[in-house]
Amino acid sequence: MNPNSIKSCYLGAITNAFVLKNIENWFELACKKKLVKLVMEGYLRIYHQVNPLSGQRKLAFTLELVKYLRIAVSQKKQLIMNDIKLKALDLALKIGIYFLLRKSEYLPGNKTNGLKWKNIKLFDMKGFQIAWSNANQSNVSTITLDIPYSKTDKYGIGRVVTHTRTNEECCIVQSIVQWLIICRDQLKIDYNGYLFKNMNDENIITDQLVTEVMKDIVTYLGWKSDKVSSHSLRYGGATMLAAAGLPQYIIEYYGGWAENSKALKQTYIKLAARGASNVSAIFSNGFNMSLEETRIREAKLI
Repeated sequence: MNPNSIKSCYLGAITNAFVLKNIENWFELACKKKLVKLVMEGYLRIYHQVNPLSGQRKLAFTLELVKYLRIAVSQKKQLIMNDIKLKALDLALKIGIYFLLRKSEYLPGNKTNGLKWKNIKLFDMKGFQIAWSNANQSNVSTITLDIPYSKTDKYGIGRVVTHTRTNEECCIVQSIVQWLIICRDQLKIDYNGYLFKNMNDENIITDQLVTEVMKDIVTYLGWKSDKVSSHSLRYGGATMLAAAGLPQYIIEYYGGWAENSKALKQTYIKLAARGASNVSAIFSNGFNMSLEETRIREAKLI
């Protein structure tokens, strides 16, 4: 395990438990002792010798790469896919980027069934919630995604992230509603079902398949596929927001990153509606951006 994860997540969570229970925090004082710091620094040096930082660098998989999904998959003839599966993959890539998600937070895999439809709330332009059965492309203006758990969620409260409809070609609200209609009307999945499992509880797509097609896309573009994993979606979303000049706290909010030695109240930061609109617009505008900058970054890794 990365020593930074131990320091920021596990030790931090224990420290915060004392605060939440109003217990005198001797544990925090102990963690600040010189001996503990020396042990952690030594452990960090050992860890990086075994796991060089250069080998951990991944390609940021941004929205500009999603448009190559169909053509990249079609080049791989042994991978047969129907249109519904391709639409599911397209949405999975976009959701991972827009919401800066880890695969365990929304995709079916060996240890999880992914996200449920009931974790997605739909609202009209006046802020009134729209029922699952009444949702369509003309009445949904805003969506919120309730991410119930995360490995860096110290308090076990999850996070709720918002996106709004944009007029751009790539709009996550339109994409989610389109998939909802397919699931509801064609696949007969109900409100309590999972985003990427059919009514027979069979996976439509898996985290493994998502990673596979991501590698197909970068291979098609002439890049090294070993620099891509499903985590590249989360990295790509953060990269797009940082490149657009958004402050760090917004990126942390959307991605659910743990705060290092921050006050408890920062866990409850609420993003204004205008901020959510700006984030949605930034992602949507990035769908048709030039690949030049990404190509340059990737060339440096080869």
